[in-house]
Amino acid sequence: MGAKLGQAIGGRTRDGDDLVEAHEINVTPFIDVMLVLLIIFMVAAPLATVDLGVDLPASAVEPQPRPDKPVFVTVKPIFQSRSART
Repeated sequence: MGAKLGQAIGGRTRDGDDLVEAHEINVTPFIDVMLVLLIIFMVAAPLATVDLGVDLPASAVEPQPRPDKPVFVTVKPIFQSRSART
């Protein structure tokens, strides 16, 4: 796809060809989106650092001890599973 140089007169070039495509990017919508995102992050960032007090229910259960050896689970492509302890 080639482009001819020439001034456009009345919607066509001097040669009678259609207008040459303008290969420019309109960055105005991109800048608008970036500014909106900037404002959102400027508002959200201070809110993310606020500590909120949460009243959690009390529990009398002791935590479970961690096992000494890990458990490995293998899933094969035909959906068979196998567990092994090391």
